[in-house]
Amino acid sequence: MIWFQFFQIQTLIAGDLAFFPTMLGKENMSSVWCTWCKLSKTEWARTGHNLGECWTIDGIHEVRENVRLGNLSNVPENIKGCTEIPLFDSVPVKNYIVPVLHLLIGVGNNLLDSLIEWIMERVEKLTPGEVVHQNAVIYAEAHYQKFKADYDKWMENEGITLTDLQVQKSALAFLLSERVNIKSVIIPFFLFLSFILILLNCFIHKIG
Repeated sequence: MIWFQFFQIQTLIAGDLAFFPTMLGKENMSSVWCTWCKLSKTEWARTGHNLGECWTIDGIHEVRENVRLGNLSNVPENIKGCTEIPLFDSVPVKNYIVPVLHLLIGVGNNLLDSLIEWIMERVEKLTPGEVVHQNAVIYAEAHYQKFKADYDKWMENEGITLTDLQVQKSALAFLLSERVNIKSVIIPFFLFLSFILILLNCFIHKIG
């Protein structure tokens, strides 16, 4: 006798925090909006914040469909990071599991940074000038990250408008070049035609 045993398979997706938004149609939004709920960074970064409403695949599709139909303005506070429809919609959002490896890497990086800081303070004993320059580098890196985040946010929100303007500029440049080309052909043609008419008129007067 053959016994059949059926198992219920649950599909999970694991990856880094940049991969998840890409799969869910929220590319480049990992630093601004939560992958699993509708909270923004300013909301979920607060200690003890209230739980946000969880995303679903149907919910993301609904946002993009309302934008397409004109029922919802395509602005960050409305779309909450949903810039496109999901690339892969057969796995629910709740099955996108936290990347444990990356969390451990982050913890390891923090421990390494603390060790380096302890060595610089207790072992190497940097001079005041070296400390000033080191702090200046850290300050510059922090500002760079801030400006980069502002630029990425601008590209996410205004990048479409910039692309449209660039396309319009290219189209106008093409039309202008075609107009110049047409003029370079038409003007000599009419000059030649006028010359022919003048010769024809002189010929008629001579015959007459």
